[in-house]
Amino acid sequence: MNDIIHRLRQELQVNADPDLQESGKRFFKENEKAKLLGMKFPIVSKIGKKYLAEINKAKLT
Repeated sequence: MNDIIHRLRQELQVNADPDLQESGKRFFKENEKAKLLGMKFPIVSKIGKKYLAEINKAKLT
């Protein structure tokens, strides 16, 4: 399971867009801490579906 989480985090980092990350900061107050990767929803959804299937498969075994 840890391997799946590690690969998921790596893939999210690879697909991160610094420009989107910077523009997303304007939605939070200065004292609010939010970890933004800077991705559009369709990319996050695609990655999430891929790894959700792997996680469900791992739970069954």
